[in-house]
Amino acid sequence: MQPQDQLLHQLKHHNYNFFLPAALLLTGHHLIGLKNPTEQTVVFFTLVVLALSSVMYFRNRQGVAPWMDVIFTWGQLGMLCFTLYFEWQNALGVTGGGVYLLPAWGMMMVWHWTVLYHQTPAFSLAISGAYFTATVFYFSVANSQGNIQLQSLDVAVVGLLAICICQAIHHVYKQVSEEGEKREMAEKLAIIDPLTRLPNRRAFQTDFEVAVEQQLSTHLVVFDIDHFKRINDRQGHDVGDLVLQHIAAQSSDVFSDHGRSYRWGGEEFCVILQDTTPEDTESLCEHFRRHIEKTEFINELRVTISVGITRVQPWDNAESAFRRADGALLNVKTSGRNNIRMV
Repeated sequence: MQPQDQLLHQLKHHNYNFFLPAALLLTGHHLIGLKNPTEQTVVFFTLVVLALSSVMYFRNRQGVAPWMDVIFTWGQLGMLCFTLYFEWQNALGVTGGGVYLLPAWGMMMVWHWTVLYHQTPAFSLAISGAYFTATVFYFSVANSQGNIQLQSLDVAVVGLLAICICQAIHHVYKQVSEEGEKREMAEKLAIIDPLTRLPNRRAFQTDFEVAVEQQLSTHLVVFDIDHFKRINDRQGHDVGDLVLQHIAAQSSDVFSDHGRSYRWGGEEFCVILQDTTPEDTESLCEHFRRHIEKTEFINELRVTISVGITRVQPWDNAESAFRRADGALLNVKTSGRNNIRMV
């Protein structure tokens, strides 16, 4: 089971642990103040079904039967509809008839649907807030006209449940957000080299396929640092790491207008350049080579690079194009280093 599915599974059980008892209390409180026999029958039947659902769920918490989802979801919607219907029939009678439970039922229903159907909790919070605001406005207008008489207990029940639901939504939304951030970070780390912060070989292979599909004039550049082992042996690996980081940063700056740089591994890097002519590519790589050659590192250290370039063909894949560019790089290294070659 995926982490997101596990979280939603936990939220679903949390939903039943919290809202089944809350629904029972609300429905029971609703039933006490009713005077219409038909409405009493409907609400009592709802109360019985919710009680049976609670018993069945708490006896088997490992799995939630699909029929419980159907009953609880549409049962809440039915309660809202019946309450609205009877209030309309009673012309907003002075007893209130349970109308004060509308915001509580509405928010609870929206939140239940959010977890059940894997919707965004932020959306649920927005809808619940709008629903609660509308019903409060409705109450204020009805009270001003003397149609509803709310008691302090009614206000307390609705207000307390509203606070609980908003806190639950906020808590779970935070959990979902943190889970999403962790997943995004893990995916990002999987394609980012931790030392140079450049995309790694895995990202290169994915981007290369996209570049070929776009059918632009694409060139692959492969370069590495000359005598890098000597730098590590003489200056230490800390200095070697600084050199790698600096060259990675310079590569990103120089090639950013036309492509993206990657760390292939060790002291070897590659660049995918798009929408450039062979002449422009060669000129850009020569500029980069000279820039590195003139750069002075720590302890007056200077380094050079060797560069191999190839034009990507429509039939190329990442392996064939890289092998060709790497062959050009090898030719440069065997003929003196600190140069570029295109094949």
